[in-house]
Amino acid sequence: MSKFVYKDMLVILGLCMAFHAMAADSAAVRGNADRGKQLFEQQACNSCHNINQRAVGPALAGVDQRRSLDWIVKFVRSPKAMIDAGDTAAVALYNEFHIIMPDHPSLNQQDVQDILAYIDANAQAAPAASQPTISAPAVLEPNYMPLSFQKNAVFFLSYLFVVLILVIVLLFAVKVKDVERSRHE
Repeated sequence: MSKFVYKDMLVILGLCMAFHAMAADSAAVRGNADRGKQLFEQQACNSCHNINQRAVGPALAGVDQRRSLDWIVKFVRSPKAMIDAGDTAAVALYNEFHIIMPDHPSLNQQDVQDILAYIDANAQAAPAASQPTISAPAVLEPNYMPLSFQKNAVFFLSYLFVVLILVIVLLFAVKVKDVERSRHE
């Protein structure tokens, strides 16, 4: 065989090895979703985080696409240290949510990968941009009856009569008090 065939075979072999390494790395990042669920609940992540919605902390769906695995591991293990060090993403999260996540120094990289696998397995697809996530409320007609004397004469006359009776009763009560005071003097 010629030199060119050997070169081609070496190139193909190198590409195969590279793809195999990438596939192995990708499989390692996936982790175990069942174990991730256990860790997510044991570490009380669900008390501040929801996978698909904001809560006390950010929604976690797609976090592994927004940040590198190394960054996520460092942040989970000690978010305060990253904020104090001035990490821009960590500081931005603190400024947005105004709370520091508790440190989880006992979690290693595989634990974080398992939690990420659980998050990915339970993440819902984001709604399409053309669909509103919240529909506008329906316009309600006010529930009132406009007052006009022609249509509501009985109402106005009854109201006037009640007010007139109250005034008469109050005047009578004042007159009775005056008479009682004059008797005692």
